[in-house]
Amino acid sequence: MLKPKTDTSSSALRNRQIQFLRVWRRRRQQPRIWLASLGLLWSLWDLRAEWLLMAEQFTWAALRYAMLYHLLTWLVLIVCLTSLLGILVDRCWPQRRDRRLQRQLDRILAVGARHPLWQRLHSLGSEGSSAS
Repeated sequence: MLKPKTDTSSSALRNRQIQFLRVWRRRRQQPRIWLASLGLLWSLWDLRAEWLLMAEQFTWAALRYAMLYHLLTWLVLIVCLTSLLGILVDRCWPQRRDRRLQRQLDRILAVGARHPLWQRLHSLGSEGSSAS
């Protein structure tokens, strides 16, 4: 594992690279959040009659009927809820997320030019050196 350098310019570069990965990851998550939200709304709308029936008088048979005859809707509902929950849990622990980003940055820099993000991260370093 690479040891972090104590030089302020290299730590500033590392912070810029981690910030780039943070923004890149957030942009990758946004479409998933929208799709999960739309899937969740569609599932709830499709199950509206069953929700009303179960709100009047809940029975296990009504729940079983809703699950058996609206299987795709329930699968979409489960996938959307778990993906939204995963994103929310990831947002709750920023230290864990930052450690994961640092490990990802170390892996990208270790692979070198073969990694798709290496060129972008490397250009952050050249921008910083040309500006000073």
